[in-house]
Amino acid sequence: MRPFTLLPSFELFISPHSTYKLYILYAILIISTTFISFIISLSLFSSASEKTYPYFQLLENWNQPFLADIKFSSQEDCPVGYSRLFHYHWPGTTYGCYCRNAHWLPENRNGMRVILDSGRCTFNQTRAGCEDIRPIPAKELLRWRDFKVLCGKKMDGTSFIENFPKYPGDCPEDSLKCGGEDADSTFCIPNSFKTCPITSILSSKSNPGEEYNESLILDEGDNLKLYWTREPLKLPISEFRINEEAVCLNNHALNLAYGRSEYRLTLQSRSVCKEYDPRFQDFDLLSERHFFHYNQLSYLEDVLPEFRFNNNINWKLFTRSYIKFKLECRYMMRNLLNYRENVENIQNANEKWVSFICIFEILSLLLNIIYAVLCFKRATNTLVLQIITCLLNYIGRYCCLSFSWDVMKTSGAFKDLIKNMNVFDCSDDMTNSYFRMVRDDDVGFYIGFLNNMNIFVIFVDVIILLGAVCLVKMNKIGVKNQ
Repeated sequence: MRPFTLLPSFELFISPHSTYKLYILYAILIISTTFISFIISLSLFSSASEKTYPYFQLLENWNQPFLADIKFSSQEDCPVGYSRLFHYHWPGTTYGCYCRNAHWLPENRNGMRVILDSGRCTFNQTRAGCEDIRPIPAKELLRWRDFKVLCGKKMDGTSFIENFPKYPGDCPEDSLKCGGEDADSTFCIPNSFKTCPITSILSSKSNPGEEYNESLILDEGDNLKLYWTREPLKLPISEFRINEEAVCLNNHALNLAYGRSEYRLTLQSRSVCKEYDPRFQDFDLLSERHFFHYNQLSYLEDVLPEFRFNNNINWKLFTRSYIKFKLECRYMMRNLLNYRENVENIQNANEKWVSFICIFEILSLLLNIIYAVLCFKRATNTLVLQIITCLLNYIGRYCCLSFSWDVMKTSGAFKDLIKNMNVFDCSDDMTNSYFRMVRDDDVGFYIGFLNNMNIFVIFVDVIILLGAVCLVKMNKIGVKNQ
């Protein structure tokens, strides 16, 4: 009686030894292509995210209401009609294990010997004399100099999109015309607001210029005042940010000063920004020690081992004006705005597809590795494993194909939109550069390669699986005949 073996149909023409080698080569092919597909898929998702966040930041900037007035508050809540202009989320710390004063330095869960480790102490660390460190809860940092909260009164119902004219002389009769003689900086606000919005803020011990005719005492001890102006030669202030040293090109990212490392027990690790956004201008700064002191976190040095405030690091307050868009280009703004929902929907779909790809392709990798080992050992009765492995391959490839199609559809449509609008000289240098990047995007090449590779692997899977099923039937027929 011939023993059952799982070999493809071409076993009839080649030796069993060669067939096992082919099976191993097949498994290696699937493993390598699955790995490549997984890496390219993640790269495409990252690329898609990098191409969309400047777009959302642009719309966020344009949708902010004008700033009418500034006040300080000694309370965390601002006066009626005002809202906080900035806040910073300090994430807090996790449990830790401190071994500086231990009798000896034991290994942690990862087999490493460290003085400060995240997580509770293990049995060996406790026996060595290490100490458990309790976590510190997260806190919103709202206060600035002299424990003051910076508050602003916004002009409700206004924004760059709503109040900048689409063509010269577009201001309604019942509106107040603001801005300079340059048509690109002219905008209109309802007469009910009576004054034009704030366009610039500075902190200084003396008046920085005649145009800065409004001020508040910022720090009595340093004789420092906060000055602001409504001068018409600048676009109004749109955004406020607080960050360590600089604002990242991805404006919502938390910057870590260059050459500095994050405290080991911090719950949310920051990183040094790849690029900074020079359109954010700082108007005041505090040392790290003072900033945390005003927000009642000075005690961190006393309760967190190895934690030290860096006196060479400054925390800064930043403003950014509205991102300009030339008057002759503003008829195209509505197209940019209308595309937002499409980008958001595809971005959400991409996140789901990446989750599916991670699950199925990792499982496919593991099963193909097991399958390769069984083939290497010349195991029999592996048809069920091969069917499950092939099905996972199909699902993983289908997810990958669907995901890459979504990315290609989104990128292609957005690319065509920007190309047809011809907005490459409508804004500032950074925004124009972003539009050119979208126009010259070559993501289609990588998607084409990925799709062709996945289709090829699906074809190989079908051939191998059909061959295996046919061989099993042939073996059963041979057994009956014997």
